[in-house]
Amino acid sequence: MEAPKSQSPYFMSMADLLVGVLFIFLIIMFYFALNFAKFAEFAEFYKTNKNIVETLKNKIEENKELNKENNELKSKVKSLTKQLGDAEKKARYWKKEATKIQNIIISVNRTKIEILKKIQTRLLKLDFRVEIDEKTGVIRLPQKEMFATAEHDLSSDGKDNINKLSKVLGEILPCYSKVNPKQKTFYTLKCKGISEYKIDAVFIEGHADARPFSSPYIKDNQELSTKRALSAYNAITSNKNINNLKNNNDEFLMSVSGYGDKRPLPCMDSKDVCYSKDRRIDLRFVMEIPNEIKNRY
Repeated sequence: MEAPKSQSPYFMSMADLLVGVLFIFLIIMFYFALNFAKFAEFAEFYKTNKNIVETLKNKIEENKELNKENNELKSKVKSLTKQLGDAEKKARYWKKEATKIQNIIISVNRTKIEILKKIQTRLLKLDFRVEIDEKTGVIRLPQKEMFATAEHDLSSDGKDNINKLSKVLGEILPCYSKVNPKQKTFYTLKCKGISEYKIDAVFIEGHADARPFSSPYIKDNQELSTKRALSAYNAITSNKNINNLKNNNDEFLMSVSGYGDKRPLPCMDSKDVCYSKDRRIDLRFVMEIPNEIKNRY
């Protein structure tokens, strides 16, 4: 009887090898399974937090836009602040200029009132009463002191009164007019200084009441008032001290106009009294615009 054969050593090593390979395969599979589980976990985390990530991204983009808008707004604010500062500077400048002009105008008006009051005071000393209107710069000569009813030639009293007026104007007006260089020293002493503010024009204005009027020689109230103003003008300018007076534009100082019944005075009295007030001669004083204002603008 033969003895049984022993197992091949080659076969044994192959079996061991297969077991080893299987073992390694299992380890690899375990490794992959473990990593797959980790991957699945990370994938689930990403999926869960994907919306948060997108929201954060959007906010980052929005912040970029907001920063851009903020920078634009900052730039606009800076520009507007500069413009506001410039506007405030200009406002302060023009306020200062307006105050200067206002003060000049006040000084001019004071000078005009000063002229009216001087004339009124000197005429009163000569027993000729006249009214002054400080707001309009007017001296009013009553009709009864100057003309007979419906007449345009000066009455006897009218001639006396106009001569008084002409004398006073000849003394006062040169102090407020352009003075001939040859006479500057004389008038500087006489006027106690030449006024800084000058007269531009003196209008001798004729007025009539509203009652209709006509005569063989005069058509209506308009013509009557104009002829009365001319009578007064001719008498006043017969004074050489007045006839040579000019303003700073080298224009004759005196002028004449007639308004008929077109400029009645405000009156609450009876018609007769109101009519009497409207029959008048006005001397209207117009002051020159000072060089301080002319040269500035």
